[in-house]
Amino acid sequence: MTSRIIARLTGHPWLIQSEALDTMLQLAARDMPDEATIDAWKRGPSREALASRQGDSLGNAPTARVRNGVAIVPIAGPIFRYANLFTNFSGATALSDFAANMAAAVADSRVKSIVLEIDSPGGEVTGLAEAARMIAEAAITKPVAAFIEGAAMSAAYWLASAAGEITIASTGAVGSLGAVVAMQDSRDAQAKSGVRRYQFVSSQTPNKLLDPTTDAGAARVQAFADRLAGEFLADAAGNRGMSVADLLAATDGGGLLVGADAVAAGLADHVGGFEETLARLAAGGGRLRTSIPSRPTGPAPRATSQEPAMSNPAQTEAPASTPETTAEASAPPPAPIAEAAAPPATPPADPVAVERTRCAAIQSAAGPGFGALATLAVSSGWPVEQFTAAQAASQSAVDAARTQATAGAFRDSLPAPIAGGGAAGDLPADPGERARLEFAADPKLRAEFATEGRYVAYVQAVAAGKVRTIGKRA
Repeated sequence: MTSRIIARLTGHPWLIQSEALDTMLQLAARDMPDEATIDAWKRGPSREALASRQGDSLGNAPTARVRNGVAIVPIAGPIFRYANLFTNFSGATALSDFAANMAAAVADSRVKSIVLEIDSPGGEVTGLAEAARMIAEAAITKPVAAFIEGAAMSAAYWLASAAGEITIASTGAVGSLGAVVAMQDSRDAQAKSGVRRYQFVSSQTPNKLLDPTTDAGAARVQAFADRLAGEFLADAAGNRGMSVADLLAATDGGGLLVGADAVAAGLADHVGGFEETLARLAAGGGRLRTSIPSRPTGPAPRATSQEPAMSNPAQTEAPASTPETTAEASAPPPAPIAEAAAPPATPPADPVAVERTRCAAIQSAAGPGFGALATLAVSSGWPVEQFTAAQAASQSAVDAARTQATAGAFRDSLPAPIAGGGAAGDLPADPGERARLEFAADPKLRAEFATEGRYVAYVQAVAAGKVRTIGKRA
């Protein structure tokens, strides 16, 4: 278990504080408890009491709650792509759970707005771009606000920036922008233990296996980290209506900003608390995005090929407990960035986002008993207004029909009672008994079947599905 977790942590790029990654590596190096112990820990009385104060459950959402029409979606601890034993034990966030939370919040008609409750040092790169886009798309349908309680570092700030607005606690912190690539070097330890490891890389692909202890290998790892950081910075800057250069300048090359300083630098919108943020959203004070934010164009910030990669001694020295080499793309570019012209004031709407918004609005507007009509509207491309009008007309027709039925308007359309057999509702349930009564009361049946036994056998065969009536003679 421990070796697999360490391989996972050191084998993927991260958008996370370096200190947080070190902490996870140290935690992973220890023995992990079994799943039963973790489940008991998660079910502790303090956690159940806290969950009960956070609001009502939200459909099938793994961790989201709803209070006063506001969905509360948590983003806490390190961010991983999928949930696993390590994420459960360390109180991390799985993007798979986050996506389910957001989908439930968007689809639930009780939810009028969404708040992202964030306290995270960042996390894994994989899936972050998609999660940020999900937030931006949801913010077009329902107001989405991010509340930063403790920290929104690196990947967590990427997600926060996609919300329609950001509120930060007076002691909350944002920043630590950039990418980290951790690589574990255990060759010395293996050599001391007598283990020799040989690896042969195909001659056609010499860069398949990089050696970060060489200048060439380190330069390629650095370029990889810079490329990932460029994607992150471009998206976060676009979400906040800034250029990449302005974002880097505001954070002094990816550094930290606290509370009011983050607001003054444009990385947040308000200083406040969680409860007041929730109350403002519940009162309709949130704001919608008008479109998916456009990313600033231009070259991504990265080191030049002539610069020695990982030249910072603090980055090349490995921690005593876990030897590793870390490359962090947080420094500003060596040369001024050529920014492209400002995007148009009203960029064209993303057709995928528009379609998702239409479908979500129809599903949210569907009342009880109108699921089939909503499905028809979604698949047929109806506008939301046409669906709501059709639903209202259908409801009016149903209500009118029920009123008429109560008044007896459709009584004449019911089957007439069989002569001699009493009211239709008084006929025996047994097919044989019913057939005998019908045969005795109807001269046409007696003329057609001649004997009672033949007619009884016919009715029983029809009831058993052995005979199918195609037509009747006049």
